[in-house]
Amino acid sequence: MRTDNRPKKKRIKLDSRFWARVMVVLLSFSMLIGTFYYFLLFLTMKTAAAETDDSSWNINMRIGICYDNKISVSVHITAENGFDVGFSLKERDAYSIDHIENTEINVARHVNLKYVETKNKDGSVKSRMYDTASSASETTVGSYHIEVISDQYKYKEDTALIKSAFPEYNVFPAFLYNAQNIFIGQFATEEEASAALSNIKSALNGENASSLPDQLKQAILSSTVRAPLNNDTVVIDTNSHNIVWLHGSPNESVLLALKASQNDPNNEIFMSCRHKYDSGETTRDYNGYLEFSHLSPEEYYGLVMVNIVRLEDYVVGVCAAEISTSWPMETLKAFSIAVRSYTVSNFNGHKNAFGADLCNEADCQVFNGYGPAVERVWRAVAETKGIIATSNGKLCGTYYSSSTGGCTANVTDVWGSSLSTYPYLKAVSTPWEKYTTYYRGQRTTTVTGTDLYNLLVSKKYTALKGPVTDVKITKTGNNTSYVTEIKFYDASGNCQTVTRADKIKGLLTNYVYSANFVVAKSGESVTRPIYNLVGFGAPITKIPEAVYVLGNPYLNKVLGHQQFSVMTSEGIKTFYDSASESIMTGTGLKDYDMSNALAEFPIVIGINGEILPDITDLDTVVESETLTTEAAANSFTFISRGWGHGVGMSQWGIYELGNLGYDYRYILKAYYTGITYTTYKEYLGV
Repeated sequence: MRTDNRPKKKRIKLDSRFWARVMVVLLSFSMLIGTFYYFLLFLTMKTAAAETDDSSWNINMRIGICYDNKISVSVHITAENGFDVGFSLKERDAYSIDHIENTEINVARHVNLKYVETKNKDGSVKSRMYDTASSASETTVGSYHIEVISDQYKYKEDTALIKSAFPEYNVFPAFLYNAQNIFIGQFATEEEASAALSNIKSALNGENASSLPDQLKQAILSSTVRAPLNNDTVVIDTNSHNIVWLHGSPNESVLLALKASQNDPNNEIFMSCRHKYDSGETTRDYNGYLEFSHLSPEEYYGLVMVNIVRLEDYVVGVCAAEISTSWPMETLKAFSIAVRSYTVSNFNGHKNAFGADLCNEADCQVFNGYGPAVERVWRAVAETKGIIATSNGKLCGTYYSSSTGGCTANVTDVWGSSLSTYPYLKAVSTPWEKYTTYYRGQRTTTVTGTDLYNLLVSKKYTALKGPVTDVKITKTGNNTSYVTEIKFYDASGNCQTVTRADKIKGLLTNYVYSANFVVAKSGESVTRPIYNLVGFGAPITKIPEAVYVLGNPYLNKVLGHQQFSVMTSEGIKTFYDSASESIMTGTGLKDYDMSNALAEFPIVIGINGEILPDITDLDTVVESETLTTEAAANSFTFISRGWGHGVGMSQWGIYELGNLGYDYRYILKAYYTGITYTTYKEYLGV
């Protein structure tokens, strides 16, 4: 019996909530230890990387490959030496922690999966993918497993021991919450997994108990059934349908990353990848890491895939996808610099959408991996390694389109951006473009007034009350024929005005390939400007000793180096700039070296030694041409030239300049006014 007045001690009741709290504390402590371990691993890997790679110029990029409506439940990948498997932190680095020997795998969401095989017309296999199974009966790869929490530093050894003890089950490692565990089996239902766990425990406790080490045996006896979680991703051997790796992370803070294992430093091995089996896409080759996550909008269900790839390798892939690999070498060099400059000026462009710098579509730059790349593309990129374009000390956003139709557009006219911010993106004349010969280089489309009215209404332009009866272009950009204001009228005089070139092109995209167009009532004539450069297909007005030089008579067809037509003793004669002819001058007939005439305008020496006009320092001459449209009742005819937004560089235009013999420095300066060149390393000051 108590004789003092101290309060009685309360007896602690160890209920389920108490033990749950203890487990949370222990699990959190385990995660902290694991995080610290991998933090040390990061430091070690980053130090090793710094010793072998000059990352100051060849940084990593994050390029979105599968995202939004392009994602699928699984992605099929092959690599002849297997894969290095690891993780990324949604940054531009990834880290390998293990090797997968399987050479053909699928990466998929961790759900019950059914195998889907599609074939070509000849019966050969087109794709080998997995999709979500609608029932347990059609499940090929189950998502319920027996989870064994063993010594994470011995997970490889323990995995092999469990496989040997229970060969009837697939046994594989799992990287979960920054620690290594082991999973047994792949079951379609929780009931199947629970039954298997009971059988395994019975085998361990029976007379013929396994020879497994006691610590591992106790870990198996303490194991539980684990159901699939939203953030889990699995790697499957496509041939056996066995899971070979499972990756899970809370809130997707650590993501699965894979790359092709290498065994020869002189012969890089790529990953061949096919995704979205119903899209008809061809297999594409990637290097670097492929990162997988579930960071997609709710309306899309599948894996987001990002390629973590070196900048210079990415430039190679874009060059091979955006232009022909057979184009002139100087053109390839110029384009590689434009691609590199655009890339580094758009870091984190898609960070908020799916965690990438750029996507792989034309919205950014087309990137199809390395399948199309050939030796000369690698060479062009290597010979311009790290070079970027700058303006007033700032990186240039080197925008480009397919063709511009004889002149480019001001960035102000297209996107509303200020020329004081982007002085290098102002309109320039490009008479060397033979746009009439290019794919989608020109277009003539006739449309009725009723169709135009319906189009305007569908695009939420509602000022008109009936069919369009007149169309007028009321403004074009400064020094360019790109349309910046257009007006549509109906019979009652109502007017609908649309401004800015990108909006006008967007409205009329079914009728024009660019905002560089004219329009007329069908059957009537319309004029449009032609932009030439003095000394480049346009007349030279000041010639020494009154030599009469007619200029190049072949409009938009400058052939080789500079061509002249002159009045000679035998009449008008056309020849190249370096020839010597007898020419009728102001003081009579005399022998004359035409290279003297070149003093009247700036020149450069081309890569083949020929004399070329300095296209960065020539005056513009504006001429005009008249076009007559075919008659069509109550209709309008749109005549456009060029394909794309028209800002910055023309891909076909740099092809022409490369053919003429200009080097890459002049090619880019012809389109980006006043740019200078530096290297990314110099720009960073490292």
